Amino acid sequence: MLERKESRVTRTATSIGVVSVAAMLQIIVQFLIQRVMEGVFGAGPEADALAAALALPTVLAAIITGSLGYGLIPEMVRSMGQTPDPQRKGMAAPDAKGRENVGDGTAWQTASFVGLCTLLISGLCAVWLYFQAGTLCGWLYGDLPTSQLELTAQLLRILSPQVLLGGLIAWLTAVHHSRQIFAWAAAGGVLGTGLTLLLAARVEEGEIAELAWAINAGSLVSVVVQLLPILGWLRFPKIDGAVLARLGGILLPLMIGSAILRIDPLVDRVLAARLAETDAGASAHIHFSQRILAALLAIGSSSL
Repeated sequence: MLERKESRVTRTATSIGVVSVAAMLQIIVQFLIQRVMEGVFGAGPEADALAAALALPTVLAAIITGSLGYGLIPEMVRSMGQTPDPQRKGMAAPDAKGRENVGDGTAWQTASFVGLCTLLISGLCAVWLYFQAGTLCGWLYGDLPTSQLELTAQLLRILSPQVLLGGLIAWLTAVHHSRQIFAWAAAGGVLGTGLTLLLAARVEEGEIAELAWAINAGSLVSVVVQLLPILGWLRFPKIDGAVLARLGGILLPLMIGSAILRIDPLVDRVLAARLAETDAGASAHIHFSQRILAALLAIGSSSL
């Protein structure tokens, strides 16, 4: 009993250490990205346009999948616990193909179902953003000068996949964390932002669209890094009615709460757009300050 307790404490401490180090590295890389962006574009119209364009997909991704872990993690852990644990973490002995099975497959069927829903919902939102970019920007940021408004719409079209990529990252992170494996999610964040930094360092003045593509590339790398370790574990999407009801009961109120609490970046950009004529760079200033604040908060809370 004492050895099991010590092993659990050691595993928890190791997990906290891994996540904390990765979070610190990711924060440093993100700070460097903002420094590169500020050095090339300053707080001018292009930086304003990027900040305004990035707000909408970020908010949508946070609303749709930002709370996914609160429902998926306990449900997968519950399913894993239904089968005796001959090895560790609810994993049964390898099957005929040499792969480990999780319980009777219920956990992975549930995870696959949630992943498919995430893919479809986030994908549809991304497509909607792409085709409605001009209309949305005109409605939200109508006070911007015409040239800046057109640039914002262009960047929003480029960044529309962020809804899908952000949703997949949230789903993959929840899956890994439900298995008490934190290294892949941490590595995905570091490698993704690292690629964005490398690409951003090559961007020159007047190439703000390339910076938007660099953000997409980093998010895609994060998805790939987290997806590859579990690709062979995914099952045919299937979910029990009771499980679906439990997930819905947990996630729906959280999504409603997120729609209220996480909309502030978009509201900030809309208000900043009204200052475009008298205070150029307002959106960029808000963007940079929010990044710094988010980094400071992440240092103390990411490992929890």
